[in-house]
Amino acid sequence: MTENPAILFRAYKTALVRQSLKKRGWSQRKAAKYLRKNFTHLNLVLNGRRQSARLLSEVAAIPPYQSGMEGGR
Repeated sequence: MTENPAILFRAYKTALVRQSLKKRGWSQRKAAKYLRKNFTHLNLVLNGRRQSARLLSEVAAIPPYQSGMEGGR
């Protein structure tokens, strides 16, 4: 059975954002606090169990982590 290309692309994009977040030094919990979002919702989106293009774009725009940044924007 062939997977739907749109689903594969969404999974690929989500994985890239998740990896990028980690490379920039953020944990999901710190990123959620910084973005003022619920950690569980962020985790579900980054693990492909929930969809949110807006949240993915917000995560992709987070700058590299520096100590003390988790307090919010």
